[in-house]
Amino acid sequence: MSIRHRRFPRARFHLAAAVTLATGGLALAVWPASAQAGQAGLAASPAAGQALRWSGPVFAEKPPFSESPEIGAVSCVTATRCVAVDGTGSVLVSSRPTGGFAAWHIVRNALPDGFTIAAALSCVRGAPIFCATSNGTDIATSKNPGGGARAWKLARVKALALTCQSATFCLGGGIGALRYSVNPAGGAAGWHIVHVDAGQRISGASCPTKAFCAVVDQGGDVLTSADPTGGASAWSVANIGAGQLISSISCPTVAFCVAVTAGGEVLYSTNPAGGAGAWNTTVLPDSASLSRIDCVTTSFCAGVGGSTNLAYTTDPTGGSAAWHPIRLAGSRLTVALSCPVTGLCVATDAGGDIISSANPSGGPGSWQVAQVDGESQISSVACPSLRLCLAAYGRSVMVSTRPAVPASWKTTVLRASTIPDIANLRCPLPGFCVADGTGGIAYSTRPTGGASAWHGVTLDKGVQFEALACPDAGFCVAADSHHRIYYSLNPAGGARAWHWFSFDVSEDILSIDCPGTSLCVAIDTNNNLLTANHPERGRSSWHLSRIPRASFTALACASTSLCIAPSFSDVYYSTSPSLGARSWHLAHSPVSVLSLACTGKSFCVGGGFGQIYTSAKPTSSADSWVAAKAGFAHIQAIACQGTALCVAGNLIGELFIGTRP
Repeated sequence: MSIRHRRFPRARFHLAAAVTLATGGLALAVWPASAQAGQAGLAASPAAGQALRWSGPVFAEKPPFSESPEIGAVSCVTATRCVAVDGTGSVLVSSRPTGGFAAWHIVRNALPDGFTIAAALSCVRGAPIFCATSNGTDIATSKNPGGGARAWKLARVKALALTCQSATFCLGGGIGALRYSVNPAGGAAGWHIVHVDAGQRISGASCPTKAFCAVVDQGGDVLTSADPTGGASAWSVANIGAGQLISSISCPTVAFCVAVTAGGEVLYSTNPAGGAGAWNTTVLPDSASLSRIDCVTTSFCAGVGGSTNLAYTTDPTGGSAAWHPIRLAGSRLTVALSCPVTGLCVATDAGGDIISSANPSGGPGSWQVAQVDGESQISSVACPSLRLCLAAYGRSVMVSTRPAVPASWKTTVLRASTIPDIANLRCPLPGFCVADGTGGIAYSTRPTGGASAWHGVTLDKGVQFEALACPDAGFCVAADSHHRIYYSLNPAGGARAWHWFSFDVSEDILSIDCPGTSLCVAIDTNNNLLTANHPERGRSSWHLSRIPRASFTALACASTSLCIAPSFSDVYYSTSPSLGARSWHLAHSPVSVLSLACTGKSFCVGGGFGQIYTSAKPTSSADSWVAAKAGFAHIQAIACQGTALCVAGNLIGELFIGTRP
């Protein structure tokens, strides 16, 4: 199993000593395009010393996700062209934005390194489309927003609010200054600063034409200009919010603007450049407040955020009664909104959701909430044959009968009553799999059969199971955080077929590997070794011993005559693991792995901090571990079938596959 990790947007790192993963089970898979051609090639078993060829990352998960970043900004240029950005640097694109998860394509880590938490996004129609996004210190631009990292260009331009009227005119605002460009894709040199509104933080901007822009700040001011590129003297300032924070403004025409305040007020004007006296105030009903506003026309506006999910009106000047707040079940704090036409509004929230409506003025029933963005730690993978691999995340199981083909992986979300969360997955046979997790185990004699083919067994309700081994379909052993070891000679026989005893009561068992029914080896949170000869006999067969100064990070037993247990920058091994700690030896090898799979004495694969290693001599004190030349993020899980196929999964839900060249 793998220890759960805390994650941070664009800076995820390992906090606890990670654990284990043995031959039969942990990890996930991804696949190179070249791997689609040669499933027959996977069946070959070339010399174990040959290096594996690893694919790049493929994200194949789907909701429900355990981690969902905020989708901080969205911009739709038409009803069939929407772009959004999230807090991890990913870009989401859709030609059918109301279509839910399947209709959105997520390009992971698309924005340049270091670009996090977008404050604004503005896209304009054209051939090609043009998008610009800002995060306060940088602006990134692209003419192909779904094209990955190479399609985005970064410029060091300080701007919070940002709006683009066309691909040749964008306006942004920072603190006490505006920035504009007539060549926004031309880098930092193409942006010009206008010092105006000293000391105030610009919070919103709208330019219905190149000849008119309106900007609001957090001090209650509106700044307007009929010549936005004309310098400071071309801008006039009026305080319209009585010192309140004005968070957003939208101007569908030069003669009509609507702004919203953090205090729940709507400010509107049919002469936005006419000074403070030209603006009117409406208080939203039901104590609602908004943080973003978008007006498609002078007769339709919608807003999001603040103390409500959504609010809309078909009469922006009609007073409080003309506004209709909506609170939607299943949505989190809404943070962004785009309404390109009267027949579409798309909003985003802090939980990876897209909130959309093809009839925005149709009331709560016309809006839908769909989780489209997120990720889950790959907890385990099992490949019982070259033609079948399964992977687990959350309570979902992904299955493929052609693991090297990305489109072949299908996800089944298990019922929460079956198992609420999967920690480890073991498949000793293609027709038999067992998973453990919260409260007990789940098993299937038809693992490709969907959710109904999996059956749950409650063993220790509410308690997290942390280790699992199933050397064959007639024996499994598991351990939970109540310091209990469970074992069964009939794992599919229900709760009565499982027996337990308390052992190692001061520590948690982190990993168990049983290379056969006559031997099990485990490691715990205090770096102890636990050994059981004939583990089906219960507590009397288990013994605890310790290797001084060891700090185990993983465990794998290729056979009853070889177990490997990496420590930080060291590798321990035993050719007689049934004898306990006294049979273990230290092989000095400068490799640090968090997960490990060994299918023989001359083939081990380990996953580490952003790397995958292979060794043909894992018991050698020489530097026998060879690193793959590819980018991997915190490999949590490794499983191999012979020496021809290995699959791996990482902390952020990405899958990899290794095959022979």
